[in-house]
Amino acid sequence: MRGGAATSLFGGAAIVALAGWVAVREPSPGPLASPHAGVAALAGPANCGACHGEGGFTNKCLACHGEIREQVESGAGYHGAKWRDGERDCAACHGEHYGGAFPLVNDVSWQREDPAAFDHGHVAFGLTGAHAELGCPQCHRPAFAGDAWPTATGAHAPRASSFLGLTQACIRCHEDTHGAATHGRCTECHDQCSFEAGRFDHARVFALEGAHATVACEACHRGWRRGAPSTNEPAMPFDRVAGRRCEQCHTSPHTAPNEAGFGAECRQCHTTSRFTPHTFAANAHPERFPLRGAHATITCAACHGRAEPLADVSPRACVTCHTNPHGVGGTEMPLANANDCASCHREDSWRLTAAVAAIHADRGFPLAGAHASVDCRACHRPGHALPARAATRCDACHTSPHTTAFEGDCTSCHRLDDAAWQPGARTRMRVADHARTGFPLTAPHERLACDACHRAEPAVPYATRFPGRTPDDCAACHRDPHAGQFAGRTNGCRACHAATHFMPSTFGHAEHDAFPLTGGHAGVACVRCHVPDAAGVRRFQGTPRDCRACHADPHRGQLTDRSASCTRCHTSTERWSADGFDHATHSRFPLVGVHQGVACRACHVERRAPDGSRFVHYRPLGTRCKDCHRVR
Repeated sequence: MRGGAATSLFGGAAIVALAGWVAVREPSPGPLASPHAGVAALAGPANCGACHGEGGFTNKCLACHGEIREQVESGAGYHGAKWRDGERDCAACHGEHYGGAFPLVNDVSWQREDPAAFDHGHVAFGLTGAHAELGCPQCHRPAFAGDAWPTATGAHAPRASSFLGLTQACIRCHEDTHGAATHGRCTECHDQCSFEAGRFDHARVFALEGAHATVACEACHRGWRRGAPSTNEPAMPFDRVAGRRCEQCHTSPHTAPNEAGFGAECRQCHTTSRFTPHTFAANAHPERFPLRGAHATITCAACHGRAEPLADVSPRACVTCHTNPHGVGGTEMPLANANDCASCHREDSWRLTAAVAAIHADRGFPLAGAHASVDCRACHRPGHALPARAATRCDACHTSPHTTAFEGDCTSCHRLDDAAWQPGARTRMRVADHARTGFPLTAPHERLACDACHRAEPAVPYATRFPGRTPDDCAACHRDPHAGQFAGRTNGCRACHAATHFMPSTFGHAEHDAFPLTGGHAGVACVRCHVPDAAGVRRFQGTPRDCRACHADPHRGQLTDRSASCTRCHTSTERWSADGFDHATHSRFPLVGVHQGVACRACHVERRAPDGSRFVHYRPLGTRCKDCHRVR
């Protein structure tokens, strides 16, 4: 038995309490429950024999409730299962005489179990899959249960609160979308887990192979739509379809009159997996037009369009199918027959034959290095006659990415037989050559690889990676470690750094005029005062100059209200002595008489702070004699 123990105990206690309350308020037996009290043949003391008397209480119940009696006699339904288990006392589950508000179907009826957790083990169909997730009201509806049975005393109460009347036939709850052909045979194809027809063996009538295995049911069984039949198409129920031959369902694309030779047997060239690519082999093509090279890999439709049926193709010149890229009539080609494409091109691809390289070499422009792989149209642009160019005049085709110092003299760094533009320049560009660009490679620049300055951005061609820079434009290549603190400074980075090395800088004590470095400050490292900020940038501008910004207060705040600067007393940067302190004017106790010869530490003694550190006590001190001297 399932259900929560707390719910069961509370429900049972509620029924006992209600029964006790009725027993006290009403004489025994109490009033009938509202369903029975509304039946004239049962109401009133004179009609007790309708339920009590000869044959026993249970027989009286079954005599009136014929629908339940049929379950008991046939062994079907919940009551039939309870009867088989020996539970045959109606009063054990349905209490009576507790008043009109007392429900006949209560926690006792459910065996003190939550109705939502009721086990449908008595149902032969079983509640599995999607049905197991449904709530009771989703199935136990008056619309699904049918008409109520009449009782021996008159018509039964409406089904609004009854769990009887349901059958296990699918169409009792679900709409039959397939019609009479499959009426009532739902479980042959469907189960309770999903509506998909996963149990139907289609191979018995038509094997679903290849592309047919992924086609939706309604693609062949037209006129049916999930949820409701369609009224826009002729009905095509599941017990018959248009046919089993290809042409009965598919329209042939080979409809031209002279394509009749292909017949209706589509499998000569196509499979059931998919219509394309076809299985027609290139070597099966008619001998009058053998498929060689690139022609063997193109689709049939590329040649056999609607205007060119499959059965009507004959050998022809290249220009019959292909557009001549060399101009009308071949006026751009220096050949006897401009339509003789095979003199330069192969049938297996459009790439040129070796004869083209020989033609180029004869005309003074050998196709060497990178030029050997360049597309013809890169130089011989459509609409232009074949140009006559000198092999050494690179600027006739290429725009120089460099300064005018190299204009027209590409071969000093690049060779025609280089496989690419970059490697030749990298290996032949010398330091002396670089000085001609206006940027001499002084140390340590002469040790750098070209890519260190001419960065190889993937989306930028190498020939455009040559920026125009001046030797003093350090920020063009180097990140500014000072984050713009010295922007606009005369000579830029060179004001403090040499071209040959970044550290140490050339900035010395003489240039530190904003804060003269004298005395003890002269030997302090720069990084002791110029520390990094929160962003990690070492700060030079805006460095505080107050002593307390760098030095800890040895007086532990005793003198902070006396002066805004330590220099009031400590006038020297050479030593820490308080040469500027005047006891007569800087304190409230002038030193006169014998006090002038007393050492400072005699009055200002060293003390220990709570944190364990030691400091000299200056304030507050008493000014009365007895504050320092004992009276004898």
